[in-house]
Amino acid sequence: IRYRPGYFDAELNLGNVLALEGRLDDAAALLGSLVPEHSDDADLRNDYGTVLAEQGKLEAARDQFGEAVRLRPDFTEARNNLDHVTADLRKASP
Repeated sequence: IRYRPGYFDAELNLGNVLALEGRLDDAAALLGSLVPEHSDDADLRNDYGTVLAEQGKLEAARDQFGEAVRLRPDFTEARNNLDHVTADLRKASP
């Protein structure tokens, strides 16, 4: 990233590494900043949704997973994530 600022794949990977390190706020900030320019990337949407879900932001996570599935209907991981978050939201609602 230092040598090639704006290199999407490197930034996406860094966001995932930050999440794996437990730096969820940093990961969410980085991945979220990539969405406006790469809104059609299903992997980004799924990864961002995963971080949001880990932060407990289930409605925002659902939106990201839904976009990932819309962009790539055969994206099984995103579909499973969407199903899990939707179920969690149902459990939490009165």
